[in-house]
Amino acid sequence: MDDIVVSFKNSLNEIMIERGISIVQLGKGIDADPSTLHRWFDRVNDVKLKTLLKLADYFECSIEYLCGKTHEYKKCIPHSCCKFGIRIKELLAEYKLIPYKFFSQIGIAPSKYYYWLSGGEPMLTSLEAMAKFLYITLDKLVGREK
Repeated sequence: MDDIVVSFKNSLNEIMIERGISIVQLGKGIDADPSTLHRWFDRVNDVKLKTLLKLADYFECSIEYLCGKTHEYKKCIPHSCCKFGIRIKELLAEYKLIPYKFFSQIGIAPSKYYYWLSGGEPMLTSLEAMAKFLYITLDKLVGREK
């Protein structure tokens, strides 16, 4: 499994320990079944953007902090983001990138672009690949920071 997913799992575990939050409490807080949360820790499953946003809002932190990409905690006020399909379309236009070429270069099937445009959710591993290529944070990628 990708390093970012392992880092997410470890970071989430540390945050929960620091704040004294159990899996059951977290499940209630983000409206997720505790068995789903157990799978993240047991099998190191990839995570959907919608879940990352719920967790970041719950802990009032950045996605970067949640995934262990920074150890600097800055309180982030929860807010809604636009659909990812809209956001990635904006970024590709801003960076003057052609979708097929962009996704081919980072190893993501170009068909994912159309899936996201139609409302599908990207996984953490895809988000990290796009953020690395564009030299931006995960939070900027998804529209949580300017």
